[in-house]
Amino acid sequence: MTLINKETFDILESINFEALQEFKCEMDINPDDYFECDEEIAPIICLLNKKGYLTKYCCQGHLYDSINAAVFKIDNIDEIYKGVPGVLSIDNAKDGKVSVAFRQQVHYDLYILFEDASVLPTPPEGFSLKGNTLESVLFPENIECNEKYMQDKPYEYFEKKLSVFKVLYEWVQSLPNLKEN
Repeated sequence: MTLINKETFDILESINFEALQEFKCEMDINPDDYFECDEEIAPIICLLNKKGYLTKYCCQGHLYDSINAAVFKIDNIDEIYKGVPGVLSIDNAKDGKVSVAFRQQVHYDLYILFEDASVLPTPPEGFSLKGNTLESVLFPENIECNEKYMQDKPYEYFEKKLSVFKVLYEWVQSLPNLKEN
């Protein structure tokens, strides 16, 4: 993860805020002045925001699955298997709720959610604009839980992903600067 300043949109690889406080460094750096961003998409997010195309959330996409957990209030445990992908375990929780650990795979490989995407021109080839969200259409949108998403060929994934970032970055570079208009 990288950090991006909320006002200047400058990118920092990281800041150890605790160490700065512990060693009483005389730097005026406030953690609330930054937001986290996936490092591969950070240059694109930085440039979009500097040009006035304000973003809310984004994801660079991820090659490997993650494990998540949630608590559900549900009468029929079988419904969890229908509605939650990759269920790994189910346990009874408090108040008649059920806790579930599940494997989560990428639903959208790459996306950027804007505060207002109506100011954007037509996206570059390989992308679609759905409401306020710019999505890559070069990767599958939904992946079955039993599929490996290019995990057995990571360098092909990285190569494809870099080409997607290049197209997107060149498009962002060509956008007019809204801050000057």
